[in-house]
Amino acid sequence: MRIKHLHVTRYGPMAPFEHDDLGGFTLIYGSNEQGKTLLIDALVRMLFKKELRKTYRRRFGNMERVPENPEGFVVVESKGNEHKLEATESLSSVFPVAVTPEDFRNVFMVRDSDLALTAEHSYYSRVTEKLTGLRSSEIERLLKAIQKRGRLRSISAESDLSNSAEQGKVAGKVSDASALVEEIRELKESLQADGYDELETVLVNTRDRLIRLDEKLEVYRGAEEIKRYKKARRTLGDLKRMSKTLDFLRSLDEGELRQWQELDLKRTRAEDDLKGDKKELEKIQREIRSAGEQVAAIQGKAKKVRDRLRKIDAEFRPKIDQYQYERAEYRRSEPQAGLYKKGLITVGAVFLVAVVGYLIRPSIVLAGFAGAAVTAAVVIALLLRGLRKAEGVVASLVDGLYTESKRYGLKVQSVDELLSAVGDVEDEARSFEQELLVETANVNNLEKEKIRIENRLKNHGDRINEIDAEIVTLQARTRMESASDYRSALDRRTKTEATASAKRDILSDMLPTQARGEEALADWKARVDAHLRAADEAPPVEYDPKTLTLLKEEISDLKVKEREIDTALKEGSRRLHSIEVKAKELGILDESPPCRTTQELDNVAALIKQYIKRIETDQRTAHNAIRLFEKIDAEEKTRVSDLFGPGSTVSVHMRSITGGRYTEAHYDLNKNSIYLVDAGNNRVAARSLSGGAFDQLYLSVRLSIAERLLAEEKGFLLLDDPFVKADQDRLKKML
Repeated sequence: MRIKHLHVTRYGPMAPFEHDDLGGFTLIYGSNEQGKTLLIDALVRMLFKKELRKTYRRRFGNMERVPENPEGFVVVESKGNEHKLEATESLSSVFPVAVTPEDFRNVFMVRDSDLALTAEHSYYSRVTEKLTGLRSSEIERLLKAIQKRGRLRSISAESDLSNSAEQGKVAGKVSDASALVEEIRELKESLQADGYDELETVLVNTRDRLIRLDEKLEVYRGAEEIKRYKKARRTLGDLKRMSKTLDFLRSLDEGELRQWQELDLKRTRAEDDLKGDKKELEKIQREIRSAGEQVAAIQGKAKKVRDRLRKIDAEFRPKIDQYQYERAEYRRSEPQAGLYKKGLITVGAVFLVAVVGYLIRPSIVLAGFAGAAVTAAVVIALLLRGLRKAEGVVASLVDGLYTESKRYGLKVQSVDELLSAVGDVEDEARSFEQELLVETANVNNLEKEKIRIENRLKNHGDRINEIDAEIVTLQARTRMESASDYRSALDRRTKTEATASAKRDILSDMLPTQARGEEALADWKARVDAHLRAADEAPPVEYDPKTLTLLKEEISDLKVKEREIDTALKEGSRRLHSIEVKAKELGILDESPPCRTTQELDNVAALIKQYIKRIETDQRTAHNAIRLFEKIDAEEKTRVSDLFGPGSTVSVHMRSITGGRYTEAHYDLNKNSIYLVDAGNNRVAARSLSGGAFDQLYLSVRLSIAERLLAEEKGFLLLDDPFVKADQDRLKKML
């Protein structure tokens, strides 16, 4: 079998391809991106058409890059006959075996140098079924049917029940059913322990006893009623006495009490103000005495300073003025001293020159110059002497001032500080005068404040007298001594009114009436008197509180017992009904049986157990069937190894291609993997091989399967760069 004609007129970006005689071996080559792989994609699409579903297209590689189907045709030659694949015809219609796109991908075509098999482990089983007639797929379908029938979670002899919605959540139902059976058992034990089935009889007997006791209680209640009406008569008497007391107390007024309390508060405040002002007056008086003492002390100090200042002005200031005058006169003449000295030197020089000239050549002129020079020298000397005298006067005055300043208490370092020191004395005198004015003003202010406080004290006394007069008036009007007595009376009125109201409430509870006020009192009195008169005419009954109490306690105990029994019956009924509801909600019973007694409880439990037993029986049967079919399937799967082994075609091809490096090829069923045996009898897993040896192994597998599938004639291979990892020697052997 071979592909004879191939025409692809249009397929995506690929250039048209036409070949009418492909021969026994055709090499198609070209540069990258020229369309070699697209040509293989187009050929595969034409060979399988609609059989090539999207899942298969993904297994063939990136065939989705061209979305449309190719235009063209392909002619296949088989056993000397040509067959053009028309319309929807595919390669399967002329192939000697039922070949699928998966078979074609894993056996007859290598695409993009990929020699590995897709879904390798399951594919060996499927292709072996085709070659040997194995029934593994059928066994798998049977196992799935057994899984469904047994409601199992998985196809396993140890699988638990499934809880999927498809299986009706049977695992949950069985679990809930088992739990409900256990709940029923516990409920039955609980109800039996409580004597549930006998509770109805006990309830009837208890109610009969209550009726008899109630009749006896009524007899004693009649006696109690008489006692109650006597108590009502005493209560009416108390109300009358309280009414008389309230007639007086109701004349009291809360407003009058508040007025009295306000007067007490005002008097307290006035007394507090009086005490405060007295303390303030004492404080002011102390301050006045202190301020007077301060004024006297300042006056003494000021007098001393003024006397000292007057003495300085009278005796010391003229000497200071004389010193200032003499110093000023000296300072005006002092700058001429240098001039006088220079003149004296000049005159001396003239005199010396005149004398020397006269000695050399006597002359009247030179003698006159000498005489004039002498005269001028005398005048200048007299002037210098006057300056020295003035300077002595100033120095004498300074010494006198230093001596006098100590006598007046002026401490100075120089004569120039004297005036400043005198000024300080004047400032001190002015300071004392100012301080005296301030302290005098303070004394005057304190005196004024004293007068104001004395006036306030008088006002407080007057206010207290006025308040006392008002309080005396209240005491006379209310005949009470104090506001606290008034408050006590009001409290007594409130308590009496509350007590009277309570007694009215007691009478209202004992003898309900629509009347109010005095009419109610009259109504109560009439009814009490009438009832007590009727009681006097009836047969006497001795009232015994102890017997009445015992009767009430027994009746109370019986009512509690009645309620407990009734509650127990209702609770038991509720729990039984809960079981009935839960059994119905399980959805496992054909109909919902009633559940009102412990006997019916057993019936429900038996039906649920039957369901559980049925499910568990189906589960055990399924487990046994799975074990049987797993054994059969294991025996069937051992036949997959026929594709491999020492004498298999795969082993022959690998020995030939590798030059005897690898001698055998085997398939490990437990690990679902291929391994080789090398010349040293060592196992080498397929995944541990080099890239080239891996491709050579899977080429051998493909050739072996192809030869088995096409036993009657040779087939064809589509090879897209299958030998790129082979060296030159192995490439020749593979070709």
